[in-house]
Amino acid sequence: MPCAPPPEDWLYWTRAGQNWNGMCAECHSTHLVKGYDMDTDTFNTTWSEIDVSCEACHGPASRHVAWAEMPDMARPEVENYALSVDTSDIDSRRHVELCAPCHSRRSALSDYTHVETDLLDSMLPSLLTEELYFPDGQILAEVYVYGSFTQSKMYHRDVRCNDCHDVHSP
Repeated sequence: MPCAPPPEDWLYWTRAGQNWNGMCAECHSTHLVKGYDMDTDTFNTTWSEIDVSCEACHGPASRHVAWAEMPDMARPEVENYALSVDTSDIDSRRHVELCAPCHSRRSALSDYTHVETDLLDSMLPSLLTEELYFPDGQILAEVYVYGSFTQSKMYHRDVRCNDCHDVHSP
């Protein structure tokens, strides 16, 4: 496995792949708005939190917070606890695609808003190419799991991320 990418690689520390707006912000902040200004070729990036908060997976939560702040006995029965994105009782493909925006090497087609119902509506995951993967599909370079996982027997047998990982812990 390579120790570090060479200077011509997009992931080399001085290249565009290593800037906040282009590489890090979408997965390491919540409610990101890049605020790109084409006339000045600058960003006025804003976010609500620098971390992976609840909203990173469950979407905007103002309705859920209002519901959760009610006394237990006063809470009305609401679907999915009033969360914007349903994460319960979803099929394995949808579950894996919920994790994929941050756990895939990809090209963004637009800003990710958490309401997309199909991953390919907002991004294009990298293909299994020889510079990114070993011939058997295992990870060679920094690809963040999605591409190789969707090629695996586990994925095709409906194994999902939370079958092995606690999605509510680091």
